[in-house]
Amino acid sequence: MWCPRVLSGLVLAPWVFLGLSMHPSLLRAVSLCGAVLLSSVFALPVGAVPPLMVAAEVAGESLEVYVRPRSLLVARQTASTGMALRPLEGEASSPLPADLDKWTALPPDGCRTKAPSFRWMRGERQAMAQVTGEWTAPVVELVVDDTVVAMGPLGRAAHVCRVHVADVDAIPGEEILLLWQTSLQEPSTRGLTVMRVPATAD
Repeated sequence: MWCPRVLSGLVLAPWVFLGLSMHPSLLRAVSLCGAVLLSSVFALPVGAVPPLMVAAEVAGESLEVYVRPRSLLVARQTASTGMALRPLEGEASSPLPADLDKWTALPPDGCRTKAPSFRWMRGERQAMAQVTGEWTAPVVELVVDDTVVAMGPLGRAAHVCRVHVADVDAIPGEEILLLWQTSLQEPSTRGLTVMRVPATAD
């Protein structure tokens, strides 16, 4: 069930947590309406930078994440049905696209190294998305020309394994993709959190 919320005049994108029974061979959807309050009401002091807001979250076993311009796809490595989810477009599962080989796969880079980051150019300016803080309460920062211009909590205790930035939906602007796992040992829940970069972050 999607749970859009209105906060301070802004319509927050739906929050979704996907586990293991939404589709018999894929994932189950569980509302995050209660859990998201940790992030959506994260207190920022007056004059603070704009918040990074979570647009969607997916969790399950053996997740595979694929991106291409304005599209995001999440599948399972063990799924025999060839089904996947497009968490920024709706709840329903759909068949894997025939041109999956033309998508860019985002495998986790491992969680045993230093906190991950992603650098890219925003026009003529150097930008970086990075994870700070302890794994029990990670915070995501957007840095442009050495200045933090947006930030927000991941909203859960997790080891972030990979950070990627791209425009993966129909809304103009970048999204920050964070691949994480709840433990460095197995068994561990793996997941993907998508955060939208606010238009005011500059």
